[in-house]
Amino acid sequence: MYQTWEELPQKVKKSWGGDYRDEGKNAWEEFGVKKCKVPCGFVTGKGEFYSWQDQDKIPFGHNIMMVFKTDDLR
Repeated sequence: MYQTWEELPQKVKKSWGGDYRDEGKNAWEEFGVKKCKVPCGFVTGKGEFYSWQDQDKIPFGHNIMMVFKTDDLR
């Protein structure tokens, strides 16, 4: 569901390789920001849905569960 090293553009791979030499892939896997390929968000214990972009609006102390939209996958 998330981008892999092999799916990254060559330009991005090269930038990680320049900073970390032979350990570029490992560094990206540890520190890189990976984009989710499917829509996702959060549902609180009260049944309220928050999108990925609105996660900072979830009230503090609420139990949350991350959910992914999978009905379009084939």
